[in-house]
Amino acid sequence: MHIQKLIVLTLSLVLSSAGALPALADKCEPTQTGDDPNCFPDPLPEPLPDLVPKLSFAPVTGSNTDAAVTLRVENQGTLEAPPGYVITVGPPIFGAGQTIADTPALLAGGSTEFFIGLARTLPLKICARVDVTDTVIEADEGNNRVCALNARPVN
Repeated sequence: MHIQKLIVLTLSLVLSSAGALPALADKCEPTQTGDDPNCFPDPLPEPLPDLVPKLSFAPVTGSNTDAAVTLRVENQGTLEAPPGYVITVGPPIFGAGQTIADTPALLAGGSTEFFIGLARTLPLKICARVDVTDTVIEADEGNNRVCALNARPVN
């Protein structure tokens, strides 16, 4: 019985002198190291791919020729992207344009290019979207679409 009272009395004194138990830190200060038992740094972000489209146009000379579009897909993430992500390229109208479904795996930091011919009657604005069906879980799902102005063929 005396030991229980002593433990309660000791705990009461510790709490009253400290005010309360110290809160554990959410993050480490820039000057702290991992040696601090109250320092819990944020975990590293999960490695994920990040598919980003880039468009470029090459005007073609001649009266009956099309404009050539190069679509470059970059994996700006930290993990390989699996094959089979769907790409669409064309005017920003639902259902218009071309679909590419046979796409390769992309290593982290890697890229691939697709060359697409566009009819001269297409509008000035062309858009490309990668991973249309959301099959790849990415670090940033908001950068999968890009639009650019189409360079008209030179006659």
